[in-house]
Amino acid sequence: MREKAENNHSATHLLFSTLRKKYGPSIKQLGSDNNFNRLRLDFPLDHRPSESEIEDIEATMKELINSEIERKYINTTFDAAEEMGAIALENEDYGYTVRVVKFGDMIELCGGTHAANTKQIQDFVITKVESIGSGVYRIKALTGIAARKYKDEELSL
Repeated sequence: MREKAENNHSATHLLFSTLRKKYGPSIKQLGSDNNFNRLRLDFPLDHRPSESEIEDIEATMKELINSEIERKYINTTFDAAEEMGAIALENEDYGYTVRVVKFGDMIELCGGTHAANTKQIQDFVITKVESIGSGVYRIKALTGIAARKYKDEELSL
């Protein structure tokens, strides 16, 4: 169970990074939720992501997973983390000392539990993109065996 939660939590970070690379730094994490079953991420965007954009996001995520990127933790000051380019969540209160999680060039402040390597995530699929408000979208996704089962079920329809 813990490994599934680690995988979904790590995939949430990678998804946020992927969205920022695709759409730019105006992308903010407005909310997220992940557990051992699934993940979701809320973000602002001026349009609903097209099917082609969703496929590109999934392809980038699979590329990151298959790149076998090792996770690194860095304990440092908040100021030093910002200088490194770490992304901090808005409206989050951080202390003087923070933990940075890093997968390649993805670097964020986070004290949670993460996969040791992106390969551990195994697979990724977006199951739904929905509007949850004016200019705010939610991506729901699965990783690992759950992602593979979902794809198999979709193919059999």
